[in-house]
Amino acid sequence: MVDSVAVIGAGTMGRSIAQFFLQNDVSVSLIDENKQALDDAKIAITQQMNDLREKGIISSKHGVKRLQAASSYPEKLEVDVVIEAIPEKLTWKQALFSKLESSCNQETLFATNTSGLSITEIASVLDYPERLIGTHFFTPAAIVPLVEVVKGERTSDETADTIMNMFKKLGKKPVLLQKEIPGFIGNRIQHALNREAISLLDSGIASAEDIDTVVKWSIGLRMALTGPIEQRDVNGLDIHYDIASYLYKDLNNETTPSSLLKEKVDRGEVGLKTDKGFYDWHNINKNHYIQGKNEQLIELIQSMLKNEK
Repeated sequence: MVDSVAVIGAGTMGRSIAQFFLQNDVSVSLIDENKQALDDAKIAITQQMNDLREKGIISSKHGVKRLQAASSYPEKLEVDVVIEAIPEKLTWKQALFSKLESSCNQETLFATNTSGLSITEIASVLDYPERLIGTHFFTPAAIVPLVEVVKGERTSDETADTIMNMFKKLGKKPVLLQKEIPGFIGNRIQHALNREAISLLDSGIASAEDIDTVVKWSIGLRMALTGPIEQRDVNGLDIHYDIASYLYKDLNNETTPSSLLKEKVDRGEVGLKTDKGFYDWHNINKNHYIQGKNEQLIELIQSMLKNEK
């Protein structure tokens, strides 16, 4: 059983990963050279865990008492697993894990929370690449059950087994990818859907609100209960084949991001954090909005888990 974890990076994802382990009474060392990010992370984790405890959603015995925060890397980092959650830059991740090899013992396992970079490439600079594995969490990591576990070409079966068992014991739903592929499973499916949705918006087929309404109140609801492949069986593969035969050729198949998306990014209209994206967020209380969405997620997850038993 994994008793101690270090999380490198105290941004949105890193602090949520740290919170997940704390909720399960695993000791966490949260490391980030940005002291302000660390302070913000500690406040956010404390508030969210207190809120979840008051609602009876978690029953952590120790909570944030098992959190240690550091703004510099210790010469010796004695933990069972290190999870990296720094920006998606290959050279940064390689440099970090090279540094960790000298500060951790050989039993410590390394995990990268990359959204799609090659585990094999990240591990290529290491002396012991067999102990590096991909653990792709989904936002918010403290709430969403799924974790994609991805082996590189030299990741050992023992490393994969340990990480898979760790997540299962802590209540996650880990999925082990049989082959390493860019974007893994979740991001490939998500980006395929998003490419079509943005294309529909750019073509003037419907408003952003109406496109989202279609997804949320039809396939979105259904996918919470049956995944896309299972639903094909439910509908009938013959029906799917007939529709696919005429529809696929008309779907968006651009190999670069849409011009509409690029224009938004170039103007700095990147969404909630800048008050404007495809939606106008100026008059939205961001904290209340995120909290409300998280509470809805929790209710949905609890209902799904209850129906599984």
